[in-house]
Amino acid sequence: MSNLVKENARIVAELENLRDEAFEIISHELEYYKQQLAIFNATSGGEELEGDELVKRIVTMTVWLERTGLRR
Repeated sequence: MSNLVKENARIVAELENLRDEAFEIISHELEYYKQQLAIFNATSGGEELEGDELVKRIVTMTVWLERTGLRR
């Protein structure tokens, strides 16, 4: 039984590490899109589809982070 407990603990730790890695990746992507949106808004009227697409991506990523519990 002790080996099973150790294996379960190892798996849980590995999953937590993967979750943390996913959070970091998504956070960097979200930051990138926020920066792109800021640049876009600074250089245009914000009426273009490109701006709307960036907003959609930011919202989608934020919702995904919240639903998966990765948003801190």
